[in-house]
Amino acid sequence: MRIFFGIAFPDKIKEQLKTEAAVCREYCEKGRFMQEENFHLTLRFVGEVEPPMLETFQQILEETAEQVAPFQIHLTGLGRFSKRGGDILFRGLRRERGLGGLVRNLDRAFKKQGFPVEKMPFRPHVTLARRVYWADGFEKVQREVKLEDLEIDVSQIMIMESVRVNGELVYRPITHVNLNKQTEE
Repeated sequence: MRIFFGIAFPDKIKEQLKTEAAVCREYCEKGRFMQEENFHLTLRFVGEVEPPMLETFQQILEETAEQVAPFQIHLTGLGRFSKRGGDILFRGLRRERGLGGLVRNLDRAFKKQGFPVEKMPFRPHVTLARRVYWADGFEKVQREVKLEDLEIDVSQIMIMESVRVNGELVYRPITHVNLNKQTEE
């Protein structure tokens, strides 16, 4: 099974992201846009694991959540990662202490279980579309598509599974843990 650690969004935020993606679609020659139910924030991609390993990942999830209080994240403007097979279009996130602390605690829990530390720096983003080719360049989208910042309350983290269903990528929650309210300042 193919898993990752992430933050799921409330339906209201997913609906807003779907609307924003539809506006951006008008500027694209082609692209694979995310299904509404798949919008999330990836904290750490794990990849293929055997089902018995889920117990270890559950321990990592619980240990991380125990160290972190609920917090907010703020989605900002549009960005892209340039890729050979088409760009990845995303909403960026403001750098914030709560999210940074969560990721550091997650990394510590992984290291404590004997997993290597993530080599790539954490670049938080919410993917709107993959394999995007622009009709008139990404710069036009950035100029013309004005998005409001979105505020999201984060009170739990989860392990999610990435599977293909009828040729479409689907992200399914496996388990979640609430962040520790006792650690709030």
